Amino acid sequence: MPNLGLIFFAVSIIFQGIAIGVAVYRALKRRPYVLLANVRIVNLSTVLLNIAGIWLLMQLLGENYRLSYVSQVVNDSMSIYERAMAYWAGTQGSLFIWVWSLQSATMFAMVFARKQLFPETVALMQGTAFIFALHCFFIANPFSQVWVRPDGLLVDAILRPVGAQAATFLQGTGMDPNFRHSAMAFHPPLIFLGFAAFMPPAAITAALRLRGQIMDRVYIMRMHSWNMVGWVLLLGGLLSGAWWASQASIFGHYWTWDPIQTAALLPFLSSTAQMHTNLSRRTRDRLTVLDTWHILLTWILVLFATYVARSPAYNSAHYFGERDISTLFLVILLFTLFCSIGLMVWRWKTMGRPGGTRRIIGRDSLLFSISTLLTIFILISIATLLLPRLGIAKPLVESPVFKSAMGTGLLLFALLLGFCPVLSYGFRRLQTPLIIASTGLGTLLAFITWRYYGQPSLLSLFVLTTAFIGISAWLITWLSHRYFRSWRRTAAGAIHLGVLLMVVGVTGVENFSTNIEQQMQPGDQLSWGNYTLSYYGNPVIFSYPDHESRYVPLSLSKGGGHLADLAPQLDIYPHLGRNISEADSYDTFWRSTQVVLEMVRPTDNWIKITVKDKPLESLIWVGGILLLVAGALMALRRHNRPAQLPGDPPLRTS
Repeated sequence: MPNLGLIFFAVSIIFQGIAIGVAVYRALKRRPYVLLANVRIVNLSTVLLNIAGIWLLMQLLGENYRLSYVSQVVNDSMSIYERAMAYWAGTQGSLFIWVWSLQSATMFAMVFARKQLFPETVALMQGTAFIFALHCFFIANPFSQVWVRPDGLLVDAILRPVGAQAATFLQGTGMDPNFRHSAMAFHPPLIFLGFAAFMPPAAITAALRLRGQIMDRVYIMRMHSWNMVGWVLLLGGLLSGAWWASQASIFGHYWTWDPIQTAALLPFLSSTAQMHTNLSRRTRDRLTVLDTWHILLTWILVLFATYVARSPAYNSAHYFGERDISTLFLVILLFTLFCSIGLMVWRWKTMGRPGGTRRIIGRDSLLFSISTLLTIFILISIATLLLPRLGIAKPLVESPVFKSAMGTGLLLFALLLGFCPVLSYGFRRLQTPLIIASTGLGTLLAFITWRYYGQPSLLSLFVLTTAFIGISAWLITWLSHRYFRSWRRTAAGAIHLGVLLMVVGVTGVENFSTNIEQQMQPGDQLSWGNYTLSYYGNPVIFSYPDHESRYVPLSLSKGGGHLADLAPQLDIYPHLGRNISEADSYDTFWRSTQVVLEMVRPTDNWIKITVKDKPLESLIWVGGILLLVAGALMALRRHNRPAQLPGDPPLRTS
């Protein structure tokens, strides 16, 4: 059977090159608009790439071990669901998904915003996808096959070597057991799609600056829409990744300052800062320099995150470890960084009227403060990731002091995002009673939480009090029916409320959690607070072709009343020399009790477990879901065409 995926992939790359050539020609001729024929070429290339991707998925599901990538990530013991997730479980597959995400973002931008695009925009977007596609095709091709040379050596090659025969495998290696969690069905593709959605705003901004034009109101609306789409997709990827990290044995916590995890957060923070500068720019025609800076910075951070994910220099559980393909990623990152800085310096005088805030304490000054603080946090995080690799500093990210300081900083940023806007909208009739009522209710809720779950540090009490005051303020504002008069403010309020709920959840987990390691035998009990964990029965063992699963029956009770039966699992992979724990948990709205099985000795049924009691953790996921829903509504909202401001260039209407 011919390698159809390889053929369609190659033809798709050819059409990408043709689309770039057409766009570059029209850019050199200073043509203002994109040809419809160019749109059709990009659409055809995307269709061919989709066909190639579907063909690769069929080979994964059908266990075609002749393909090198399939033999690396699939084996007979994996379910069809796990074989589908293996699509992005290796270097070649994940790079192909990245190319597909970039090409899809290019296609959607040209289909839905062709009248607002310049030829330079198409050349930049399609050129980026083209470079990564060439890298995937020649360096990490998921369609390459395994061949047996006449001397008996196995080689991976796109085309058949002279005298070689196709290799036949009865069994594949299988993907990393840590990647078989259900959350991994959503985490990588959402991250890739969120990253790719930030490419059109960066390309549009760069094209505008190359032409020396000021960003008019239509472009600002378009930027806001694309930024919200990328923000929502990336948020979904971060939340699913946090859920996976909280359940996986390699992490055991929703956030561990893993290098790749931290790098993926940076574009999200930068896009959040850009949204706030965009709000001021849309209403007062200000902060154009910051608009340009944050849009380009977000895309640079996306490239930085992809480089960190591919570089073996960063010790991370996300790293596939198969091959080092990070050189091109680093070259593209540095090239984009220097070009962006040069573009801003070159076109500094054409970046619009700078404007100024009228009040020291006001809406514009608050937006500017939020974006500035987030930018400082981003730069510090980049420095802590880069400096140790250059031999300039020690790995600060691994130190407890850095984790505590950055965690506190994130909480303060979240409080600024969530609490302050409720007082910046200027509800003059409600403002005084709102402050009094929300302060009293928030302080009462914080005191109850503080007394019920324990007595943490004064900083934690301050964070809880401020967060509860903010939540109370948003709820009281909503009950006054003032927010329901504006659909946009209702969704924005839901976003800030979600942030505050996540702040409460993070504070509860970090300050009230209990971790207990215990060795037990049948009949033993473990008690903490009002809870008791009993070990009854004997471990249950199931054997599979590539691993052995061991379950331990446990019973959780509170105050003598039975709550749940738990069965934590330990998977043993002899050929990998690794043990993977799958925790079992009892979850309520106010508390999550997780039991992790660390070790089982079948000879005498001795076990070693870790109990993690995490109060208020569910508020992290509730707040995250609220953020997702409200952000999706904001992204899907259709914007009305704004009015012209004096000095703006004419609106593009055709």
